[in-house]
Amino acid sequence: MRWGIVDGMELKLTLAALLLAESLNAAIFFLYLWLLETSCGATLGKAMVGIRVVRTTERSPLAAVAIRNLLRVVDGLGFYLLGAVVASCSRIHRRVGDMCAGTIVIEEHFGYGVKIAALVLWTAVLGSAFWFVPQICQTNAALPTRYLNCVVLKVGRSEKSAYFTTASFHVEVRLGSVSAR
Repeated sequence: MRWGIVDGMELKLTLAALLLAESLNAAIFFLYLWLLETSCGATLGKAMVGIRVVRTTERSPLAAVAIRNLLRVVDGLGFYLLGAVVASCSRIHRRVGDMCAGTIVIEEHFGYGVKIAALVLWTAVLGSAFWFVPQICQTNAALPTRYLNCVVLKVGRSEKSAYFTTASFHVEVRLGSVSAR
């Protein structure tokens, strides 16, 4: 691994690895939502369940969807509790991002062909991720990092327990054996 160490039954991740992973995850997620909602009005998941994002103002589609998805940070506070509370109090069930962007989510009949195509594409992307991630990890040699190289997260397993450690927070789960009587 580039910024982590596998030591026996323990995985140690550095701050650099966590920051890089979260930054890439946020960028890819934003681009996915922004591009699909701008071009089609729906992501793969929205197409499968039959909903679409539409504009309620004259704002350009690129700007409206960008604002809507950038404000997911606000809506996502408390595992989307804030967004759920705001949407449930709204007359037409809009979250903060929809209110600021001038968008609304409506029901849309996409047809079975579109729903099946979305499901196949979603499955193909997920399957390719499961295929390529181990390949990438095998071919990239570990590089020394100058900054942010202290281990901040440890996940591991011993003979009798599994554990998760970060900073001064430690969770340990004792593993027991089940015997038949």
